[in-house]
Amino acid sequence: MTLVVKNPSQIMHQFSVEGNGVNYKSLNFKPGSTNNYTIKGLPAGTYPIVCNYPGHKLGGMVAKLTVVEATGGSAHP
Repeated sequence: MTLVVKNPSQIMHQFSVEGNGVNYKSLNFKPGSTNNYTIKGLPAGTYPIVCNYPGHKLGGMVAKLTVVEATGGSAHP
């Protein structure tokens, strides 16, 4: 799974996916940047997404990522 994370603000941020045995952490990223983060083998479940830049998580920079199992079907080119 590849997630695209944009930082439209004027301050540094960081991106983490936690829980269910997963502890993925990016480096801090610059204001105005767009970053792609690939997390392989992420099992189905719900994961907290947080910004661990100092003070941001405590300030409410949290979200939820829900991963569902892929169902059968055909791939599209």
